[in-house]
Amino acid sequence: MARIISAFCFIFLAALPSNADVIGKITGTLDNQTWEWSVIRVDGAGATGTFSEIIPGYVSVTIQGHPGTTFAIKDSLAVTFILQGDAVSEPSILYIPEGGLSEYYEAEGGAVTLTLTEKRVEALEMYVEGTAVARLVHTKRDGLEFSQNPEDVIDLTVDFKSMLVSE
Repeated sequence: MARIISAFCFIFLAALPSNADVIGKITGTLDNQTWEWSVIRVDGAGATGTFSEIIPGYVSVTIQGHPGTTFAIKDSLAVTFILQGDAVSEPSILYIPEGGLSEYYEAEGGAVTLTLTEKRVEALEMYVEGTAVARLVHTKRDGLEFSQNPEDVIDLTVDFKSMLVSE
């Protein structure tokens, strides 16, 4: 289910204009290479760092990072999780090495270690900082069918610091 939700988030945000304000950063290593992704916002069009209350007391968080300072699907990274107070659950990470959603790398649940080190809520915005460590597995999608290759994995260790916008 998280795969489908993450994929739809990327499709929805594909309509964002290329000019954007950076509201956060994700930095770290992916497959032993240093990376930096930008979390962006375009006034009136949306943001790639968002949060929303899904039921009372449960908040869904999505932090999508893009290479450079403009929206791009290729080489994008999404970190998602659920907050209940300060407790983190259901973490998932999605990395798209090419420009489409038919092949990507992902990790969910126990395959992701996510630690939230700071959270502040200010009206319709939230600020979060934390770290995520995961082994991402290559996944192919054909319609609603998914297949994974457990031999094709990449390791990820990142820090994130971002403002999030309420959906």
